[in-house]
Amino acid sequence: MPFILVKIASNPVTHMNTTGQRRILATPADIHRHFGSATAMQACLPPHDSFTGSLPAGYDFAVSRKIGLFGVTFRGRITFAEAREGEAYVMDITGSSPVSGRLAAQVTLHLTPRPRATLIACEARYEPNSWMKILGAERVERAFTTGVGAFLDRLKATLEA
Repeated sequence: MPFILVKIASNPVTHMNTTGQRRILATPADIHRHFGSATAMQACLPPHDSFTGSLPAGYDFAVSRKIGLFGVTFRGRITFAEAREGEAYVMDITGSSPVSGRLAAQVTLHLTPRPRATLIACEARYEPNSWMKILGAERVERAFTTGVGAFLDRLKATLEA
């Protein structure tokens, strides 16, 4: 049974933070190979209209979603500001749409090898823009926290498959 801890602290005016942990039955080397594959990375994320790239170059994506009453297509990029194999990864996620404007988040993953598993500790930060604040801080915070938790769950599921 995986150990799951999710803690939320937010300041709706400037940024939102969330943390989580997952114990994954994979080695740090397996996780590094996973982050180096566009197909594997895409499997960790909600369905995208397109997803291409690589770990060194970054990943480009497009995704269409409904947020509240609005249909929005985001186009964005995931780059690894830091990728220390077997230790830590810092993913910068930026995106924009004509409706929502620019979005920015950063996800930091710390890997701790354990016997027959790796513990991943996640810290994520999101800076909502004015448009997202209009949708309501609670709604945006809930979507952000749910999205980070879903990423960790999908990462675990794809690595343990």
